Amino acid sequence: MSWLSFLRIAQHSKIPTAVTRFHTSRPVFGSLRVNLHCSLSARSSSTLDINHLKNVSPGICNVVLQRSASTSEILPAKKPISSIEVPVPNPPKRPPNAYTLFCKESYGKAKESVSIEDQNPQKVMANLGKMWNSLPENEANMYKFKAKELQEKYKVAKAEWEARLSPLQEEALLHQKEEHSEALKKRRLKKVFKETEKPERVKRVLAINLMDIEDVDVPEGGNQKEKFTRQVQRKTELWNALPENEKEALKEKAKLQNKNANVNYEKKLASWVQNMFDEHRMDIVTKPETKVALEQLGMPSRNKAALQLFMMSELGKEKGVTVGTAKTIFDKLSNAQRETFSHQAMEDKEKYQQEWQDWMGKMESKGLKSYAEALLGKSRAKHTAEKVGRKSTSKGKKKKGRGKKKSTKKSPKKSST
Repeated sequence: MSWLSFLRIAQHSKIPTAVTRFHTSRPVFGSLRVNLHCSLSARSSSTLDINHLKNVSPGICNVVLQRSASTSEILPAKKPISSIEVPVPNPPKRPPNAYTLFCKESYGKAKESVSIEDQNPQKVMANLGKMWNSLPENEANMYKFKAKELQEKYKVAKAEWEARLSPLQEEALLHQKEEHSEALKKRRLKKVFKETEKPERVKRVLAINLMDIEDVDVPEGGNQKEKFTRQVQRKTELWNALPENEKEALKEKAKLQNKNANVNYEKKLASWVQNMFDEHRMDIVTKPETKVALEQLGMPSRNKAALQLFMMSELGKEKGVTVGTAKTIFDKLSNAQRETFSHQAMEDKEKYQQEWQDWMGKMESKGLKSYAEALLGKSRAKHTAEKVGRKSTSKGKKKKGRGKKKSTKKSPKKSST
């Protein structure tokens, strides 16, 4: 639900403009929960007229509003201040088709015609299909006519149901559909990932879990959650009691394990991406995954500009350069200092272009050029020497064109003289 649509409804109902921002969360049991971040302007009244807000829709309930800090500025709150539930009435059920009506009436006959040993739902449904196909045309038309009548009644009931919906309920229904479609997409992707054996990222190892503790003494009693909480508290106490050198050793050990696990994961992921390319299924590969695959292929890293080199240098650190102040401080440097960074940037650029050409030649010799180009197109990280050359030539053409235009303008004056 967009905030503009809510404010439009609020204005139509003559509600004081008190709502400045709100977020929409997942619908719960057919209702939409709208979290509002309220801020009253200086010209608004001290309290929001709740009765006007309830009159927006007859179904709105559980309205709890709290006034934020007394300021005329729009300040988004960190936590939701109020919540409004918009119940959506259930739509009319879709009517059954002709075959479903026939199955409901003839299921008992189909079940009796199957032997008791073979009375499973699959065989009964198969028998129903045979009975439907062998049904006379006049009897089949009877079921079809009945299904058509039910369909017409359903259309009328649905139109009446849609006419009774308030604007907020329409937004809630749209939100439910979007949530449902997103959930379906995630479910399908999860199934595809399982079929294609996509590797899963390993959970990070914590240093506290590497302590040499066989059994942690935890008092009995309570449910599983309470036991787990007491176990974590006991582990924390033991960790705090450890000397600093043992803590540092465990941290280094956990860091090494996480690094090795991440390296293994990236190798498996790059192999999976290549399999998806071979199977023409690059649509399920994300941009970060393509970048991991390119790193595994040994793609050279992009060269840095003069300003970036200045920010990373000792001189930049001495001057306390930040992202916001880097350009201003860089422009105030002497010509010699700026020339040093610019010269280094040009050398890095030439080096990068050479490395890029060598890498592309290596990919071509291994038969991976098309795979590398597909990854570059997916990640939008294609920076080749040819592209840089094309830009420079296009600029030269524009300059030449401008020169020709100037010469054509001056030529008539010369001829007249």
